Amino acid sequence: MTEPTHAPARRARARWRVATVLAIAMIAASCRERPARYQVEPEQEDRPGPRIVTVPYTVAKLEPRPASPVDFTVVRRDVEVLARWRTPRMGACPRHIIDRIEERRLYQLIDVMEGLEYVTVSDGQLLGNYAKVMELTPLGRQALGPQLREEAERYVVTLAEREYVAGSERWAWAPNRKDRLSVDFEWRWRPLNEVGARLTMTAPYSTREEHPARAWYQRDGDGWRVDDVWISDDARDYMWKVTH
Repeated sequence: MTEPTHAPARRARARWRVATVLAIAMIAASCRERPARYQVEPEQEDRPGPRIVTVPYTVAKLEPRPASPVDFTVVRRDVEVLARWRTPRMGACPRHIIDRIEERRLYQLIDVMEGLEYVTVSDGQLLGNYAKVMELTPLGRQALGPQLREEAERYVVTLAEREYVAGSERWAWAPNRKDRLSVDFEWRWRPLNEVGARLTMTAPYSTREEHPARAWYQRDGDGWRVDDVWISDDARDYMWKVTH
């Protein structure tokens, strides 16, 4: 007997129905109640509907980090003897500038020292242009004392010196090496006078006063020797020189 032409289509529809039933059964089985990582609070009048809260858990305690092979007091001593570490922060207040706002913006010390009454600012002439003339006051000379150097074209002020931040050290081995390590630490500018205290001394793109630094140490026999020191720079220049 010849099979009807529509029989294959019927068998295909039957297989599709069986597959659909099996899929629904699997979905239903997966939705059965299982142990959960969360607890559900009962409904409350002021908070309608269930609320999901996390179950308390215990945090595993990590092993304490081993002590640094290089004592941090040695790191501080090695850093503080460097010439570039002992270089102070300097700033300049010119004796006269052309009377333009873009010229004055180059010297933040003008506004700071004028506010402190360390200098007076008056009108004058410079190279045929209107100018601002800054003159040091007796108060400014007395307040700054040895931190002031008077030059022909400007007043130079020692603003601040670097200060090591004890307790900020973190050390690590160099990658895949046990004969070289680095010690990260922080430092900040310590103002030496009121002018330095009123200037921005923060790290770049930050409101923190602490600046990063790093010292590299190389194994030398039974001990360690400092190999290199990197000290960050905030790139601010308070010694800007105006060119006419």
